[in-house]
Amino acid sequence: PILRRLGDATGGQHLLVHAGRGLEPPGTLISDIVRAETPIRRVGVMAGPLVPEELLASIPAAIVVASRYPEVIRAAQGALSSADFRVYGSDDLTGVELSAALMTVLAFIAGLVTGLGGGVSTRALVVARGLAQSARFLEALGAKSRTLAGLGGVGEVFVTAQGTASPDYELGLAVAKGASFEQALASVGRSSEAPSVAACVARMAAEKKGRAPIFKAVDEILHGQRAPEEALREFFVSAPTEI
Repeated sequence: PILRRLGDATGGQHLLVHAGRGLEPPGTLISDIVRAETPIRRVGVMAGPLVPEELLASIPAAIVVASRYPEVIRAAQGALSSADFRVYGSDDLTGVELSAALMTVLAFIAGLVTGLGGGVSTRALVVARGLAQSARFLEALGAKSRTLAGLGGVGEVFVTAQGTASPDYELGLAVAKGASFEQALASVGRSSEAPSVAACVARMAAEKKGRAPIFKAVDEILHGQRAPEEALREFFVSAPTEI
């Protein structure tokens, strides 16, 4: 709805860079919605491991801006770069946009296993396996799997899987402590994209007969189809040993 209203005030001459983290069912990227709802064609996405308090304190940080149009990247670099803030460029719009969305689910599962008593090594395990599954998903959708190793993938989850500035991690913690999905969302008080992203990935994997067990487990947990403890136990006992 926001983009639909924006479409009345924009034209083909405009550039747009969004910072969204979601997927719209059945798996539509936000950049595709921008092009569907507005006249804007030159679209980009920004992603990266940003912590608001650190930005305000001018602690060095960086993001990546991805677009199929070099002028979009140059414009973002010109507008946002500073001595303490670097803006990298990428032409893999789909890869960066998908990476940022998928990392919300890995932040959730990191919060979940922490709330269930897991340690740093447990978080590292689920994040590593989640990254491997995410890389296969990127390849299946025509993106570059190596994009996941950049700021929008590994960079983001390095921050969010520790709970820093992540409503998705907080949601996982709340669910692990016994809150229902609705109660957990209310307790977080901020928007979490993990539920919708997990549902989209689980559905798309099923349709393509692919494997995305972490995303499927998160979707089942959030819909009350599986208890978090059961999902974690199955993850260790019956999951294949290859990443």
